[in-house]
Amino acid sequence: MTKTLYRGLDASLDIPKTCPAGFDAVFGYLNSPRATHAWTLEEWKRFAHLRQFPIWVDDVETADPIESANKCAAEVKALGFRHNHTRIVWLDTETKVNPPWVNSFGGQLHREGYLYGAYGSADFVSKTRAPYLWIANGSVNPDLNSLQGAMAYQVYFDVKLGPPTGGTVDISILGSDLMALGGVGARS
Repeated sequence: MTKTLYRGLDASLDIPKTCPAGFDAVFGYLNSPRATHAWTLEEWKRFAHLRQFPIWVDDVETADPIESANKCAAEVKALGFRHNHTRIVWLDTETKVNPPWVNSFGGQLHREGYLYGAYGSADFVSKTRAPYLWIANGSVNPDLNSLQGAMAYQVYFDVKLGPPTGGTVDISILGSDLMALGGVGARS
């Protein structure tokens, strides 16, 4: 069965001033301990017409996973994402693998009403044992069935957008199963 594919973008520093044409989803950074830049409410609102996915970046070796999940859930709720197990939050593990930490974090996030997945390179993220994966692999022909749980692939990195949009983004390909788990509308 062929999956419908969608395009998403994320930006950690140079957030586009407007949404470029041809995108269906956006991944934005929460005010987490290791985020380079936490998206402001105004930045979230620029993309109110897209499916929105929050990203939490933490130190999966030294931080307390329950405390981190509680902070993450509080921020996601404050932004207006529903907390009825229909919205996903992405944990950016960078290059760290710590399945017990990831799953403690995810278990607490689930108790707070959110699904969770792990983002990172295939070498690392597939070892986290997270139920959903967003793989950074740079492949322009992603196979969303190649790793169990893979819902998205990040395929282009540090793409500089010209005027009037501006910004520097990474581009991902998503399946419809992930699109159904994104938030919509203006953040509060």
